[in-house]
Amino acid sequence: MHKNKIFLLCLVGVGFTLTGCQKEVVKPDVKSALLDNDIVGNWFGCEFGSKYNTNTSTDKDCLIVDDDGFQFSKNGNLYKLEERTQNREWQCGRSPCFKLDRESISARKKKIGSYSYSDGVLNVVTNKCSDSSSVYLLNDKAVFESGCLNIDNHARKYNGIINY
Repeated sequence: MHKNKIFLLCLVGVGFTLTGCQKEVVKPDVKSALLDNDIVGNWFGCEFGSKYNTNTSTDKDCLIVDDDGFQFSKNGNLYKLEERTQNREWQCGRSPCFKLDRESISARKKKIGSYSYSDGVLNVVTNKCSDSSSVYLLNDKAVFESGCLNIDNHARKYNGIINY
């Protein structure tokens, strides 16, 4: 009888441990502990107001993004991007935007400064301002809190080809 109680207590303890690990892994608002180069790439703000994204409570995937974005290069350079593949999209009213699933886009690219990123903290220096702020990353989604970056807080990484 005594061994059964110990076994049951161990089983319950393991169950709590596994449950605790699961909650920590899938919790979306935890500051990223990803590698420093995970921010490298092309990021565009989510267009939650577009006709494709009219219900923001169900659009957690950010399928339509704004035409203005940023490129964080491997060497620490920060570039402003402006997608120019199409004219103004009807889905976004008067605002240019594009579907994130496009295989390729054309864009203008202009160096605006530099950045460093470590442990979820983004340091940005441009000719207009500099700041240090948090960035929350989850796969190809991010929440930027920088006042120097003129980007919607919620953004997606564009993994297609960009022609400059």
